[in-house]
Amino acid sequence: MKKFFKALGIALLYYGVFLGTQLLVSLIAGIVIAFSTFSGQFFGGDIDSVMADYSAKVLESTNLISLISNIVAVLIVLIIFFARKKNPLREVNIKKFSFPTAALSWLFGIGCLLTMSVVIEFIPFSDDMINSFSNFYSVINGGSYAIQLIAVGIAAPIAEEFFFRGLVYSRLKEGMRPVAAGAVASLLFGISHGHPIWILSAFLMGVILTLVFEFTGSLVPCIILHMINNFIALFTQNIPTPDYVNIIILVAASLTAAVTAVILVRNRKKQPSRI
Repeated sequence: MKKFFKALGIALLYYGVFLGTQLLVSLIAGIVIAFSTFSGQFFGGDIDSVMADYSAKVLESTNLISLISNIVAVLIVLIIFFARKKNPLREVNIKKFSFPTAALSWLFGIGCLLTMSVVIEFIPFSDDMINSFSNFYSVINGGSYAIQLIAVGIAAPIAEEFFFRGLVYSRLKEGMRPVAAGAVASLLFGISHGHPIWILSAFLMGVILTLVFEFTGSLVPCIILHMINNFIALFTQNIPTPDYVNIIILVAASLTAAVTAVILVRNRKKQPSRI
């Protein structure tokens, strides 16, 4: 039991660093944006127009704030590792991996992620829930397109895998069974995404990425798969898909996931267990 609570405590500490950094950077950015907005319009300005201007600037800065938050969070942990004379690559399981296994894992992951996205499309969420999600999702479209690509497509996958699979899951696994550790880490990963629909999809995505982590034994394939997922989401977010296309994607993706899963499990049984 002592081992369990120690592992849970360390994992939650890393989660706190990640979440706390996000909140702190967002707070500082909000103050800076507010100062720059209100200082120039303090006298004689219409409060509604000033607030609208402030909201627009915050929306435009969302991706930049996310980018800075992720960089700062990773740097904080790296500084801690170096101060304690620990190898950060070893601590988060960034190491060599078998490319054939990784390629199969990517096919498995893409198949699972596409299956998940189509299934979620068919869930009968309420209109209010869908509208609030659309508004919530539109936040990542604000500001510079280049910043959006870097923040969502590159920085977020690196930082989130660094924390949730490399640190949180790995530490949880030291005090509990891998299934429980994966579920807790994926739940924390989902919660960090805010909106209920996104929490669901991120939780499922976390489970998939955890499986890829276990199949390959390295964090690198997880980062690459996470990047692939985010870039696909960015480039296809405004493309409507008819129901029959979704059905075709569902069948093809689920078959791909099933076939590659069987191969990966069989290959895994032939190797020494990492669990």
